[in-house]
Amino acid sequence: MNEHLNNFLKAQKRYGAYEFEAVEKKLPDNGVYLIFGKNAEIVKVGANKEKGEGALAKELRKAFFNNKSGLNQLHKKIALDLNGGYSMAAIFEYWRYALTKRNSSGIIWDRDAVLKMRELERKIVLQIRETYSFSVLALSDDEGRLALEATIKTSLQSILSPPLN
Repeated sequence: MNEHLNNFLKAQKRYGAYEFEAVEKKLPDNGVYLIFGKNAEIVKVGANKEKGEGALAKELRKAFFNNKSGLNQLHKKIALDLNGGYSMAAIFEYWRYALTKRNSSGIIWDRDAVLKMRELERKIVLQIRETYSFSVLALSDDEGRLALEATIKTSLQSILSPPLN
């Protein structure tokens, strides 16, 4: 079952991450998305939780290009890959501290930490655009969409490494 599901999912029409802006308006409003990594492995499965026009595209945009609230899970994985697997925990902790240091007049931004974080985010987005791809499965039914997302994650969990988030 897992092998058949994995092959089915890999056979879906895929777009390069660099094509996202070009196809964003053509994506279904609701559905499940799959993000594929360098070797066509599925690295993330998700579905739009909110309903409405462009909801699926908004979720995909967050997964690919989110940088408003720090690095998301996909970005952290890529950051580790970019740094040869070196643990980024200390660096992230430093940035979190440096970006929120306070004194009596409020928040002080550590310019070097901000520049390093922006450079890392730039490298991550470049890596995504160059090597990642995505596929979508249109599904309007809320319960069905979320159930399909959970089923895909559960089914692929046993054959994928590292685990999907």
